[in-house]
Amino acid sequence: MNVMSKSTNPHSAAARELRSKMQGRVVSWGDDDYARTRRVWNGAVENQPALFAVCETSADVQAAVRSARQHEVPLSVRGGGHDWAGRALCSDGLVIDLSRMRRVTVDRRSRTATVSGGATAKDVAVAAAAHGLVAALGNCGEVGMSGLTLGGGYGPLNGQCGLAADNLLGADVVLADGRCVTTGPDEEPELFWAIRGGGGNFGVVTSMRIQLHEMRHIARRVDRLSLERGGDSTVPLRGVCGDHA
Repeated sequence: MNVMSKSTNPHSAAARELRSKMQGRVVSWGDDDYARTRRVWNGAVENQPALFAVCETSADVQAAVRSARQHEVPLSVRGGGHDWAGRALCSDGLVIDLSRMRRVTVDRRSRTATVSGGATAKDVAVAAAAHGLVAALGNCGEVGMSGLTLGGGYGPLNGQCGLAADNLLGADVVLADGRCVTTGPDEEPELFWAIRGGGGNFGVVTSMRIQLHEMRHIARRVDRLSLERGGDSTVPLRGVCGDHA
């Protein structure tokens, strides 16, 4: 009986191929940094991927998608790793890890930001705040901005700024065949319609352009939390343009 382990084909073939093509790292089952790379927000998730493609560029993402397709390896994508069900980690498959792609560039004149696929909500909040602007974000700074946006994106500023998905102006998306396309209202409009709240089944967003907003007055709310031990504790909830962790 021929038993295939996680260190043999097709995973090892995909790993060898990616190490020769990617600028970023490839982490395989058994590597010293496997446990750290596999860590996600929900520590109860037990999925064990065979390898991670820790991407640094859009070309890295394209290489990972093509390799998974060629070697018939299950594929998932990790942005912030905050999905409660741990769907960023596919068992015995290849994970495209975007955590090294966190660049955020703000254009103050047009009040827009270009956000790399692995940037977190906090990354966007800090970059926008430096220009006196805010973004439609959620309530947790460690959530991936792409995942938040593709899923709709509820948060404290929805009433004035809309959902995160409402503020998506365009995106660069790697499709299942490895092609990278730019989508927006006038480019690949059906794909643009789909990713604005449709979830993560249409491709890998490596970069997106979002609308930012001027907001001169943000109300601060102070909650009193009654703790089991230690009595009351006053916790200020800062405005989105402050510390959003």
